[in-house]
Amino acid sequence: MVTLSAHQFLSGPGFDENFMLEKAIRELGRVKSCQDALLMYDHMINFSVTIASIADWTFHLRLTDQPKWSVSKETHFSNWIRSQSPEVAAFIDISNECKHANRKCSNYSANSLDLAVIFDISLVPEQSMKMYEQKGFGRLTEEGRIMYFIPTLTYCGNKKYFYDVAEAALIWWKNINLDHAIPLDKCLKPI
Repeated sequence: MVTLSAHQFLSGPGFDENFMLEKAIRELGRVKSCQDALLMYDHMINFSVTIASIADWTFHLRLTDQPKWSVSKETHFSNWIRSQSPEVAAFIDISNECKHANRKCSNYSANSLDLAVIFDISLVPEQSMKMYEQKGFGRLTEEGRIMYFIPTLTYCGNKKYFYDVAEAALIWWKNINLDHAIPLDKCLKPI
């Protein structure tokens, strides 16, 4: 019998920052197809942790051999990311909040991760109902009414639909140009 450790498995060919990006895409698919509020939170957290992991994998696999990054820390790359993409920064914040208990340092930009609930759709204009169907999910109540659950993320003081912020973060990662990345000692405000 051959034993393969998680380290050996994840250090093999094909496991890189692109694999993590594809994993994030799969996680967002799970969020979008979810019909259960509690499981949706699980999937939103998993998406956030995966988005943050892309930064870790990119730093360690693509940057540490470059002279300008040789004395830098992972935090210096994360600070640069935060200065470039408030959406990715928000997911890094959520990831850190979920991974570490009793954090001494609060997050930089993410304020809340919520499920907005619309209890009475009779008060909602029809064009909004179509949008709610695209941004969340509906559930039939015992009284025969439909309640909508819409995941939202508040970051940098703005409440946005989770799917929109997640898509923006994925697009940013897909288009990243590491030649423009610079080590930052301190986190700067997003551009």
